[in-house]
Amino acid sequence: MRLTLCPLVLALLAAAPAGGVMAHLVKDINTTAVSGSSGPAGYVAAGGLAYFSADDSLTGRELWRTDGTAAGTFEVVDACPGACAGSPRSVATNGRSYFFLASSGAGEDLWVTGGSPASTVRLTQGLSFPGVNEGIWSAWVEGQGLLYFAAGDGAHGRELWRTDGTAAGTFQVADIHPGPGGSSPGDLTAFNGRLYFRADDGRQGPSLWASDGTAGGTRLVSDPIPGSARHPGPVYLRAVGPALFFVAPVRRLGFELWKSDGTAHGTVPLTNLRFSPDTPFLDVTRLGNRLLFLASDPTRGQELWASDGTPGGTRPLTNLPRPDAFFAADSYGRLPLPREPLGGRLLFRANDGPHGIEPWTTDGTPQGTHLLQDLCPGSCDGALSDAAVAGSRAFFTGNDVAHGPGPWVTDGTPAGTRLIRDFCAGSYCGRVPYGWHAGSGKVLFASRDPEAPYASQLWTTDGTAAGTLRLTSFSLDGLAGGDFPGVFLHGTLLFGANELGPGQEPWTSDGTLQGTRLLKDIDLEDFGGSAPYGLHAAGGKVYFLAYDGSGYGVWVSDGTEAGTSPVLDGIPKPPPSSIPPQILAAADVGGRLFFTSLFAPDSNGNGDTALWRTDGTPVGTVRLTPEAVQVSPSPANGVVAAGSQAFFVASDGEGYGLWVSDGTAAGTRAVAGPDSSFFTEWHLTSFQGRVFLAVPLRTGGWELWRSDGTTAGTVPVKTLPMEPHDLVEHAGRLWFVVPTPGEGDQIWSSDGTEAGTTPAHLYAGSPAFLAYELVSAGPRLFFWTSSPPTSSSLWASDGTAAGTSKVADVNVDPYDFTTPVFFNGQLFFDHLIGGSLPALWASDGTAAGTLQLLSPQARPFSVPCFFRPFAGKVFFTTHGEGALYQTDGTPAGTLKVLDLREPFDFTTYFELVPAGPRLFFRKWDRDHGSELWALE
Repeated sequence: MRLTLCPLVLALLAAAPAGGVMAHLVKDINTTAVSGSSGPAGYVAAGGLAYFSADDSLTGRELWRTDGTAAGTFEVVDACPGACAGSPRSVATNGRSYFFLASSGAGEDLWVTGGSPASTVRLTQGLSFPGVNEGIWSAWVEGQGLLYFAAGDGAHGRELWRTDGTAAGTFQVADIHPGPGGSSPGDLTAFNGRLYFRADDGRQGPSLWASDGTAGGTRLVSDPIPGSARHPGPVYLRAVGPALFFVAPVRRLGFELWKSDGTAHGTVPLTNLRFSPDTPFLDVTRLGNRLLFLASDPTRGQELWASDGTPGGTRPLTNLPRPDAFFAADSYGRLPLPREPLGGRLLFRANDGPHGIEPWTTDGTPQGTHLLQDLCPGSCDGALSDAAVAGSRAFFTGNDVAHGPGPWVTDGTPAGTRLIRDFCAGSYCGRVPYGWHAGSGKVLFASRDPEAPYASQLWTTDGTAAGTLRLTSFSLDGLAGGDFPGVFLHGTLLFGANELGPGQEPWTSDGTLQGTRLLKDIDLEDFGGSAPYGLHAAGGKVYFLAYDGSGYGVWVSDGTEAGTSPVLDGIPKPPPSSIPPQILAAADVGGRLFFTSLFAPDSNGNGDTALWRTDGTPVGTVRLTPEAVQVSPSPANGVVAAGSQAFFVASDGEGYGLWVSDGTAAGTRAVAGPDSSFFTEWHLTSFQGRVFLAVPLRTGGWELWRSDGTTAGTVPVKTLPMEPHDLVEHAGRLWFVVPTPGEGDQIWSSDGTEAGTTPAHLYAGSPAFLAYELVSAGPRLFFWTSSPPTSSSLWASDGTAAGTSKVADVNVDPYDFTTPVFFNGQLFFDHLIGGSLPALWASDGTAAGTLQLLSPQARPFSVPCFFRPFAGKVFFTTHGEGALYQTDGTPAGTLKVLDLREPFDFTTYFELVPAGPRLFFRKWDRDHGSELWALE
């Protein structure tokens, strides 16, 4: 039995097309409004613009820009055309241009943009870049006008590269560590007009290096431990005033703080202090011309230190009782240093033990470093967020015993530190402010509100209770959680919010109610989509399952909107994550569709199965089997049309057997025949107006039977050694494969009689020889063979041994490929290249005429499915790309017709069904969602 990669029954499911056919939406079945969300993220301001990533459901997640207006908000570049997403991530900005990485599908490339598609240039191709957690690997050096970055080209390993913003000016600076190993540049820092960084040349070990952008000007500055190549390198490079600070190892256990003026002679350790070898520095910032850093040593634990670049001016500022006062493994986590000072002081958070997490302040001296205020007396935590500085004040989330969490303000003095407004009045105390943003004289933050307790709202404050106002009234999720990311641009805050209607989109606020608005609905709302599936043709019409917004139904269509309507509705929507209703199998019997159904499957895919018949009208759609009779759900059994009757396999409680129906409930009955009540897998096929079936015998072996639907006309034809498979009618005979002991798979043929049912002896087999996938192709019979461990081969036969020969070696998996078709003298099939996903091939029955068909971009098709002859061509869909193609069997005649793909859904196999003068399929667009479409 063949299992198909592109199943005919699915679980879940412009431009003018080529070739003279026209596509159109048949009907918008489900018009229920659904919000589309672009999910804006990663805001960066540069050159008067803000950049962010967003997904408009058409090009995937790509880079967008905005000048703060809807008209000035648009996609900069589709870095990864087609179904893939560029997924941009920020690298650097020089204040004018923005450098970013984006995926092309095969890897990440470095790009630069000035904010318009015309100014957006791809600078690299085929390089590998560090990951998001691999430290500082890029830096802009203003004096040189260069961006330096670490990258690997495969031949040299990860080395230092540079770019001036042009493709020609982008190249490797130097091969510091020759060969494929790479020097792994890190901690890239601009200082005194040059680049300083850590690198390992393979001889000295990780050391301090400098570069002026040329290979000759890239030199070793200082090796912290000369004579040893096995030591850690310098880290935490920071330029503060006239000195470059960094941490480097010493020969004895531990690390020291160093400074450098950029020369070897001027690169020296500042102290003989030994910081912890595991976590020497925890965080670094600056205050004026001082370096402030959190460091840990074995005796003092974690403390705040300062250095003015002299040994005497390098000293601890705190002496806290708790050894893990800043970075702990318990629930309060990490307390990093802020980057923006409050006047000439730095406001930071620390947990000294007796007071919990509270606000502290420092002027960079031990005497000027102290607890600002114990907001929550005792060991409870009073400072719940870092502070956002606005002018001479800082705003943060505080907590005291009387009022609980709320917005606080401080001017850096105990007397000027106070609660702005009680956000925890009454019994509801879940409104904890978070995500503070200060800029352009405004302070904005996020918090919940009693009127909309499930949505986070945007607030503004001027430091007074009366001036603390809610700016939004979101009814859905509201503001993004976590730290509420955003960036100020032209005096307004750009941020993301999720609201009923537009979904999660970019918003902007100038701190007033009137100036707080949706910036642009990037991913426009669609209208639900009925997601049609289970397509089957009968009588020139197509039948399918669809969801209309309230429930599922069986629909019929003649290709027009007026001729598209439900014939059976009211099928309930299943619970989330459950299997939807299914049409298991179907057949066209005299223009009516007979189909087996599973309308209410359980979580395991089991449930009531039945046989139905429809003539395309609700009154003509009836269930033919009672609830006591269960139709076989196996795809190997199916429904087969023979004459004016439909044959199927069902059970009335006594085991499965052959059944027949004339389209009426009274005429739907069991057929007396072979005793196979103990077996559920049958093989039904139509031949000579009767149904032929293969069933196992209790005594062993199998039998081929035929039936005309009567007891007298249901008789055995031939006893077979093993289970036959791949039954197909060809040249007036029935052909099939029978595994034969000692000979492997042999192909048999039958004229419907016992004497005329014999092995064809088309080839010499072997015990492991396999044959499968028989295809009737005019005067020839195509089939595939394999004999492990060799790959499979395509064969052609005229029905005689002399006329049977191998066409070509093609690696086809017998259990994992779609049904081939023969059309206009060619066989179209999918072929596994190198054991990977199937690709499209065609054959005229000769080795020279057996070739792979590529896409117009000269790429293999990824999982081609549903080959259907139509309008003089063969049409098919691709699962990997989600598109409709046509081919005439030549490379030049293989063209893309339409994009079908659905946003955020890469699991759909797009069915194709010809019915009458049309080819029906499922397609998504932004205005209608996923609906039924047709080619005329």
